[in-house]
Amino acid sequence: MFRNKEGEFFQDVTTAGGFGNIQKGHAVSFADLDQDGDQDIYVVMGGANSGDMYPNLLFENPYDRDGTANNWLTLVIEGTISNKKAIGVRVTVTYEENGKARNIVRDVNSGGSFGCSPFRLEIGLGKASFVERIEIFWPVTGKTQTFKNVSTNQFMKIIEGDPELYPLKIPVIDLRLSTSSEYTLPKDHVH
Repeated sequence: MFRNKEGEFFQDVTTAGGFGNIQKGHAVSFADLDQDGDQDIYVVMGGANSGDMYPNLLFENPYDRDGTANNWLTLVIEGTISNKKAIGVRVTVTYEENGKARNIVRDVNSGGSFGCSPFRLEIGLGKASFVERIEIFWPVTGKTQTFKNVSTNQFMKIIEGDPELYPLKIPVIDLRLSTSSEYTLPKDHVH
């Protein structure tokens, strides 16, 4: 496991983060599983055989426990003319951090075959206090939607062709309390 050190180099944090494991990993997903704005990791361990009973692993990201976390924005994008999950849509987020303009470009997809990730886009923004511009390019229609001056640290829904941004109220989940397989999200919070 490598950690990006402010864009300068990568630090090997395999041992420090407890990620080293001699078992065969079968799939990995990166997602904000506890809805707190940072990426958590879920790893399906073992092989494809049902007899391989090694438990799966969940790594909760403890990044904001000291209150100094970076900012973020999570976008749930829905197609109306395009496919409902907005697969293939290109999103460009423009912001300024420490006096430098920055663009993050992401495509909506599942992330692969083994270890798929969510369709919603979870975007880290460093210390930026707001997003200057969000551009959504819809390849089916060739149209681009643009939203300006968006606040950070929130979940937003964007609907194809709709000029409004819709804030989503998604509760933080304490994964340390959710150890039972009986826990499910309320239906109005499932995307």
